[in-house]
Amino acid sequence: GKLLRAIDRGEITPVGVDRPIHVDVRLVVATHRDLPEMVAAGAFREDLFERLQQLPIHVPPLRERDGDVELLAQAFLSQWNDEHGTTLRFSSAALEAITGYEWPRNVRQLQNVVRRMCVFTEQAVIPVDAVRGSLDVAGGGEDSGAPQGAAESAPAVVHRMWPREEPMDVREALEETERAFYAEALRRAGGNRSEAARLLGVQAPAFRKAIRERFPELA
Repeated sequence: GKLLRAIDRGEITPVGVDRPIHVDVRLVVATHRDLPEMVAAGAFREDLFERLQQLPIHVPPLRERDGDVELLAQAFLSQWNDEHGTTLRFSSAALEAITGYEWPRNVRQLQNVVRRMCVFTEQAVIPVDAVRGSLDVAGGGEDSGAPQGAAESAPAVVHRMWPREEPMDVREALEETERAFYAEALRRAGGNRSEAARLLGVQAPAFRKAIRERFPELA
């Protein structure tokens, strides 16, 4: 209701203020949900939906945007090099593996995987094995485009994630492994969070909180 008033009248009432103030803003919203379906199910306000529909723009998933995957991967790699003073580059096989993957969680997943490869690669040219390993740790299998990392044996996860020279950050490793299990549960449950929580043996509210606060890239 407050958002509707802001859109209709250009007014908001800040916390601690007893009278509305005028605002002049442009509202841009985004979602991966099917809003018409949610409106029909009573899960989203129809009047709000109509007000947000003035200029709808459909952004296709990354897998449908030919050429964008390579451009974004190179941009993320360049950003890493600038931040850390490195000169990393992709091998042709690694770049082929990156562009051939479906990226079910879109740009955020691609960025995370590129940065993960940069962390664990010890040579100037990133090999194709680094792509496969980073996708597994991220909870995405190379061939299916869906999370597969949770199905690995524990020793396989440990050996791949353990740095060759630096001390192990076990908290980060545990978080990565937990993220993989959450991703796999969501895949097996077809995106149904309540069912995914049941598969992991955790309460649904705790599962949703973990996705919201700790693993937002899985949302």
